[in-house]
Parts: sequence; C-alpha cells; structure tokens
Amino acid sequence: MPESDVPGVVEFLVPGDPEQNTGGYRYVRKLVEALCKDGCTARVSGLAGQFPRPDGVAREAMDQKLAGLPAGTSVVLDGLAMGGLPEIVEKHSRRLTLFGLVHHPLADETGLSEADRQWFLESEKRALGFVEGVITTSQHTADRLGDYDVPTEAIRVAEPGVARAETTRVRSKPAESSGPHILCVAHLSPRKAQHQLVEALGELKALPWRCTLAGSDSRDQGYSHQVRRAVAAAGLEDRIVLVGEVDDSGLADLYTQADFFVMPSLYEGYGMVIDEALAEALPIISSDGGALAQTSARPGVVQYCAGDIRALEARLRNWLEDPDQLEHARKLAARESRRVRSWADTARDFCEALAYFRGFPANPHQHSEFESEWLAAREPADHRARSIELTAELNRWLLDRYDSLPPEIHSPCRLSTLAPAVVPTPCFWYVHYRYRKPGLLWIRTRRCCARPGNG
Repeated sequence: MPESDVPGVVEFLVPGDPEQNTGGYRYVRKLVEALCKDGCTARVSGLAGQFPRPDGVAREAMDQKLAGLPAGTSVVLDGLAMGGLPEIVEKHSRRLTLFGLVHHPLADETGLSEADRQWFLESEKRALGFVEGVITTSQHTADRLGDYDVPTEAIRVAEPGVARAETTRVRSKPAESSGPHILCVAHLSPRKAQHQLVEALGELKALPWRCTLAGSDSRDQGYSHQVRRAVAAAGLEDRIVLVGEVDDSGLADLYTQADFFVMPSLYEGYGMVIDEALAEALPIISSDGGALAQTSARPGVVQYCAGDIRALEARLRNWLEDPDQLEHARKLAARESRRVRSWADTARDFCEALAYFRGFPANPHQHSEFESEWLAAREPADHRARSIELTAELNRWLLDRYDSLPPEIHSPCRLSTLAPAVVPTPCFWYVHYRYRKPGLLWIRTRRCCARPGNG
C-alpha cells in the first residue's frame, strides 16, 4: 500500500479479551496485523466489564480509555462495545475522531426478547449518530443500517480476508468405512444452530460419515449442554465429536482432514469461515442466514434456507450418497479458492474508508502544502463543520441534473472551487468521494486543475 494511503495511528476498542477466537475478534486482530505491515500504527485494546448491554465496569472502562487518548486520535469502536454506550460515544465525539465497526446490528442477535431487541436498536442507533462514519464487514450489514438512520454516504464496507498458507497442505483421504469427514467451525450458540446440524445428521445414520464441531463451548454453556444431549440422544457420540476451541494450528489440521464444510447458522453479519473453508478448497453446505445469502453465493457452495432442517438433511444426503456430486463441488471450490480475498485487501479497503470519511484522498500522488501540525490542529474543526445532510442534498441535486439530460447529450458536471492550493483540498475530496455519477469535472481557479470523477 502506498505510504500516503496509510492512516497513521488507529486505536481499536473491543469488549473483553481481544484474543477471543470468534469471527469478530479475529477480524479485528487480522486487520490490525495487516495495517501494521503496511506501516500504520494500529493497536487493539480490550475493555473490562459486561457487553453488549454494559454494566458500570464497562461504562467506566470505555470512558477512561477514550479520555486517556490524545485529542484528534482516530478510534475504531467495535459495535459490541459501542452499541450500548451512546452517551460515552457522544461525550468523546468532539475531541476524538470516532468510527464505528459494525459486524451486525446488536438487535439482530438470535433469541432476544422484544424488549431487549428494542433497547439494543434504540441504543445502537443513538451511538451510531455520534461517529464520523461506519465501516461494516458486509454489504448486507451496510444495508441493514438504513434502519438505524445512518446515511448511505456515511457507510463503507471492508470485507474480511484470509491468511494464506505458506505451503500447500496435503488433504487426508477418508477411510472407506468411516465415510466423508464433515467439519463445522463456530462457537456453540443458538444462532450458529449446531443443534440443527445434529438433527439433520441423525436422519442419515445409515450412511457413512463422521463430523467434527469445532468452536468454543464456554460462551453459552447452557446451549453447549443442549448440543451434547442432542448428540447423545441421537446415538451419535461415536460419530460427532465436539473438540471445543482450537488454535490456528489445530484449525489448519481440521481443514486438512475434512472433506466438506457445513455452516448451519441462522444469521451472520458476514460469515468469515466461508472464505476460510473455500481458501482450503473445501466444498460447503451453507444456510442463507443474513449475509450468508451473499457470502456463500459462490462456486463450490450449495445453499439452503436458514432454519430448514429438512433442506439441510437433503443437501447432506446428496453429497453423502453421490460422491460425484461432492467431487464436482470440490473442484469448483478449488478454483474459487484462488479468488478469496487477503487481509491486505481488507486493510486497503479500510484505509480508503478512513480517507473517505476524513475527506482526504487515498491517493499516492497527493501532497499537502500545509504544515502537518497546522492540519492536525484544524482537523477536528473541519470534521465538526461538515454536514452529511448538506452533502447528501448536493449529491441528489447533481444526480437529478445528470439524469434529467438525454443520454446522448450527457456531459460532465462542472464545479469550481475558490481554493488557491496547488492540489485538491480536503473539501474537494470530501465531496468528490460522495458524488456517485461519472464524468465529474472540477475547474480550479488559479491553477486550472481538472480531475475526472470516480466511475
């Protein structure tokens, strides 16, 4: 990544231990690693207390952490930490440059009471109103934020990537008697719906197969006991193994040993394990819950309607009874594995998002004529002076003007700026990145500098 694209110091705040091995925590860790490789000083800090519905400890932890950061610091607040603390976000929003990172809205969690769902919706909606912009991990989540009054112009997507293996791993061959090895990776929770996979496999006992469920069994111990009881009740203890949380090395071994992957989740904000399994050339059976409808709509993946256990059973039966179908899916997955994004791609999208929100270019050829200290001093005032509503109104006006012309006489819109600087100003880029029609031409006074628009 060009040096001028790198956003400088970025602080990430997450609830609890940053080393937790769920998709959301791994997203932050891998993104921070990729940013640091590109020359950014990125750090992730965990906050004590109870989240996402915070207790007093959590409230104090976030307040103290933000209060201890220098004015103007760029801070990325994980949605799990931010959504329940709008008053803390508001308190520090003028002194710090705050961004939201939303994996999926808190109110979309499975199993909430209507009262809790409404509380999370209203609280997160308020919190999102005090950040400079929101980065989501999927387009699905970006679209969901329309219900939270977040303008489209204030949202950017940075989808996850995968860490590529340095060497090609040799896949294990299943013993003929044991049949294909099925792998599911997700912490045990009602939303991940491992109990539905167990129920579907219980109808396929006459076929040869074995299954490994990998993922933390301590986050929801009640549900973990429910899954174990379901396995025992179905008489599948010798065929379904729950291995708990595994480290990266152990997970790599499981991918190598597996013949195909199953994702039965009822809802995902993205579904990182889909990319990870595809990167290992594993064919996948996936639900279409939430963002999985888009994430898993790829070669080598077959979908079924989330929550439909009989549909999941049918998908499993097809591959277990017909090795040719499974082999065809494996070949498609192997080809698709070469197209899976890297974490460097995620870091690039993230940096471009921050540049977009700040109104500065993510462009290696831009240089400022002003002293960095002066720019740093005025940046907070610049942010406060910007109006998302006014920008959106300008965008609508420009779109209407452009679309009102017959296609054969479309011409670039011409806007002028009175700024005397040699290079485009922050105002230039702030509006430029938010204008969605091609052909925008800026006419500068003083230097007659023209730049074509995006598109």
